[in-house]
Amino acid sequence: MAQTPSLWNSAWDVFLLFTIPIGGGIPAGVVLAKTRGLSWMIMLVLYFFSDVALACAFDPLMKLVIAYGKKSEKVGRFNALLKQTTMKTLERYGMNPGPFMLVLIAFGVDPMTGRAATMMAGHGFITGWALAIAGDLIFFSIIMVSTLWLNNVLGDGTMTAVIITVAMIAIPAIIRKIRERTHMSKIAASHILVEKAFEVKDLQKKLAEGATFEQLAQDFSKCPSGKRGGALGEFGRGQMVKPFEEAAFNLQPGQVSEPVQTQFGYHLIKRTK
Repeated sequence: MAQTPSLWNSAWDVFLLFTIPIGGGIPAGVVLAKTRGLSWMIMLVLYFFSDVALACAFDPLMKLVIAYGKKSEKVGRFNALLKQTTMKTLERYGMNPGPFMLVLIAFGVDPMTGRAATMMAGHGFITGWALAIAGDLIFFSIIMVSTLWLNNVLGDGTMTAVIITVAMIAIPAIIRKIRERTHMSKIAASHILVEKAFEVKDLQKKLAEGATFEQLAQDFSKCPSGKRGGALGEFGRGQMVKPFEEAAFNLQPGQVSEPVQTQFGYHLIKRTK
């Protein structure tokens, strides 16, 4: 007769599955936990500790990669690409995302991107990972409940894990396609963000005197995009806050807007495409 695994061995096996960063680790872990008689609360605790383990590995690794990027041109290019990707993620959720938006980034993408976003937003290790893990735990809870429900319906753990894994990959891709078709009209723009009305007036004066928009963005913008001359890349309707969106879409390529006020401050917007 096969020996029944102990509670500790069962918890360890489930924990190892939860540490798999992509793919079917979550549904496979939930199915295994149910088979071994572990409650949903234990699953939640195990997943939390898998995120803690990720946090302890991710930050030192990122610091090592950043340090090595200063010595290696290839690694440096990788770091620049990673930073640019993170900035674009931040900009989709607002120019200066608050804690709630940072939680949504971790929920909508993954905890590693969530942590990178909190790092870019200036949060330290504990606060940054608290936000990233909060978003990831919400995501896990949804997948866990869906997996338990489908397993009860099908009565087949393997099939359940496969279906949930495919859904985890396919549904975000479908949503992206729908969003792309919904927002077919896209533009590209740059902006300069400052806090006070008089600052934006000073920028208009400097532009009139011959200063370039890109240099002013690098020198004065409070947005992370300032390091790229204010470039935000392409975006469609619904991706920016309403006043910013309306002003940007009403511009002609090469035209600079009048000051636009949003909850983030005052913007000068230049449509580039």
